[in-house]
Amino acid sequence: MKSEKERVFRMKRFVISHRLSAMKVGIDAVLLGAWTSVPKHGILLDAGCGCGIISLMLAQRSGSSLSIQAIDTDPFAIIESKENFSVSPWNGRLSARRADFLHLAGTFSQIVSNPPYFRAGVNSGESARMKARHAAALSPLTLLAKAATLLIPSGTLSLICPPFWKEELTAEAKRCGMSLSRCCRVIDSPGEDPVRLLLEFTKTDSPQTPESESLFIRDSEGEYSPEYRRLTRDFYLNF
Repeated sequence: MKSEKERVFRMKRFVISHRLSAMKVGIDAVLLGAWTSVPKHGILLDAGCGCGIISLMLAQRSGSSLSIQAIDTDPFAIIESKENFSVSPWNGRLSARRADFLHLAGTFSQIVSNPPYFRAGVNSGESARMKARHAAALSPLTLLAKAATLLIPSGTLSLICPPFWKEELTAEAKRCGMSLSRCCRVIDSPGEDPVRLLLEFTKTDSPQTPESESLFIRDSEGEYSPEYRRLTRDFYLNF
């Protein structure tokens, strides 16, 4: 039997159960939930919500004029998201349903996603988590192309992915009437190469010069860096 610690992740203002969904609470989701821009009003879509961690973080960061819709193709993720939403302070602004993003209809102010991004094939013996990270069904490129059809003018798409996707995503954005507006290089510690990119694309006819920054997770001593602590201090209990 799994321990309580393995089944529940506690933040400062909410608790996340992640016993059912394939995607557990991880640093990628926390980074995206803490970094992404948040609109003041409208409808925000969490595409591929997993246990609902990003939706809850964005609910904490936003006001009552923003509603958040979470979708996933995994039925267990939706069950778990609904459970997590129901015991949060923002239950009235959060909803979750099973849906395929590529067949979705609607209009959104913002779309946020921690998408599958591995290019390599996935075989039947691999774990549910590995299958959930595979880009065959919903790659960052298809995510971007579909988001362009769902966003309002000046709406944004925020995602996290490995650095090798950036060139293709920037080219696809131009084709779809989107423009890279923010980019954050996530680096484990000084002297290392980036391991992730936090990217934000805006639906606009006018190309933009993106805001660019770097974020170190740990400092040269191996401790969590001041900038990482500042970014996530409203969420982690020990920050």
